[in-house]
Amino acid sequence: MIVPIAKSMDVLFEEQEGIKVTPLLTSSAQSWGEVNLEDDNIQKQEDDREGPLVIAASIEKQISDKNNPGLKNAKIFVSGSAAFLSDEILSYSLGNANKDFFMNVIGWMTDQEEIITISPKNIAREVLIISPVQQIVFMLLLFLGVPLIVFILGGVVWIKRRHL
Repeated sequence: MIVPIAKSMDVLFEEQEGIKVTPLLTSSAQSWGEVNLEDDNIQKQEDDREGPLVIAASIEKQISDKNNPGLKNAKIFVSGSAAFLSDEILSYSLGNANKDFFMNVIGWMTDQEEIITISPKNIAREVLIISPVQQIVFMLLLFLGVPLIVFILGGVVWIKRRHL
């Protein structure tokens, strides 16, 4: 996934008083969080936060009401960047991972788990582009070189067997 200009968040607890917090997106271990945003230096500084950093999380609260048993759980999605859904990012996101992720979050939040999917990878067709000179060389090797090698090997075997 591509998540530009993401702000990290701290997960203070995983489960407490019926509230469950689940980190959904984390940065790599080689990343860091800039603390001083006024500094133009893009190198890691001593006071910067070490990766991996949580970029998106889900929060779910168990709701129990004896008078209304049909109540569903409260669900919240929090992201450190809304730019992962911008047209620019969606146009070159590999396999539409950003769009799939967000649609799966919506499916989870609306309790429509049947629409939560993992899209298959697009099989890219690789085209071999060769020059006309390369075409001639490959054709000569295939139609003359291979039969010539078979003919020579056959002659060597024939000569060795004849002298036995």
